[in-house]
Amino acid sequence: MEWFIITTHADEYPRWTQKITMGGSLYKLYFSWNERQAIWQMSISDAEDNLLLGGIRLVAEIDLLAKYRVSVPKLPSGMLIVLDKMSDLESAELDRNNFGSRFLLGYFDFS
Repeated sequence: MEWFIITTHADEYPRWTQKITMGGSLYKLYFSWNERQAIWQMSISDAEDNLLLGGIRLVAEIDLLAKYRVSVPKLPSGMLIVLDKMSDLESAELDRNNFGSRFLLGYFDFS
């Protein structure tokens, strides 16, 4: 079993890239704030910088990778999920200033 919170830099930057190991493999995550749509997006590349998924909208309390696993087998096997520290789904809306404070990105692999 593997689980951890992924450090974000949303309080400092509207865009950043970081490398992280998930499920035993190295991935590159690219985060960006889309000002026009007022949403956070994430792209995932493998260790060789091949794009696996691009422009995933970050939404609270769902497995962000679930619907892509069949078509993109190189994705991490665990759940990548935005967690709401307040556990209030009615107001669970990520914005430019609360990603990394109220909302945290977690990785959970129970295999």
